[in-house]
Amino acid sequence: MHCLGCRDPCSAASFNSRQSHDVARVFRTGSIYTPQIVIDGRLEGIGSDFNAIRKAILAAARTPKAEVLVSAQRSGDSLSIDLHVDEAANVGRNAPADVTVAITEDHLVTEVRRGENRGRTLRHTAVVRSLMTVGELAPGDRTFSTSVSSVLAREWKPENLRIVAFVQERHSRRIVG
Repeated sequence: MHCLGCRDPCSAASFNSRQSHDVARVFRTGSIYTPQIVIDGRLEGIGSDFNAIRKAILAAARTPKAEVLVSAQRSGDSLSIDLHVDEAANVGRNAPADVTVAITEDHLVTEVRRGENRGRTLRHTAVVRSLMTVGELAPGDRTFSTSVSSVLAREWKPENLRIVAFVQERHSRRIVG
């Protein structure tokens, strides 16, 4: 959520830095903004342009991707995540790629008190709570495995958490798995 005159309660400096970097490097619009939708790390669009979004999603779905397998085990406020990447040769990657894990939370609600959305209740899905780069696939590497741990913040509701893992080319920002 981003609105004039209000602070996003779910924002983090690292998220803002990543977004600014990606918008400037990938989309090259000359301004920093929050894209409404980003598809495969390279295409951005307006959420109301259903036909363009559908076309971009279908094209992305036809593009070969690495297989990313994730399993997790929770113990108290700690989460242990096992991750394995298997990239087929037809993915066509010849640049370094980052292996990234996001912990997201559904069913968050914001009561907006200021700005253009003042007085509104906003409901959120897949809010990024944690974003970790856990490894790298160098050019020529086709597999990667690791285990990582993360501490769950007290305010997070475990039943609403999801783990999203992806492989993204470092320079082009193309999602390859």
